[in-house]
Amino acid sequence: MEQLRSHDGSIPITDKSPPKAVGDYFGISKKTFKKAIGKLYKKRLIVLEKESIRLRWKSEKDIVR
Repeated sequence: MEQLRSHDGSIPITDKSPPKAVGDYFGISKKTFKKAIGKLYKKRLIVLEKESIRLRWKSEKDIVR
């Protein structure tokens, strides 16, 4: 969530990104990344897009926090 918030609500890494890209970007394994993303997705806090992950917007002005 911190990475998403600090990058205007969107990051260029997805669950389909190569393990090296995930490791370079976050400094964690892809398995750990996918677990974290899965939890956020189940809570409906993020949207998985083809080339990015973004925060789900409450309204056009506010990002879900």
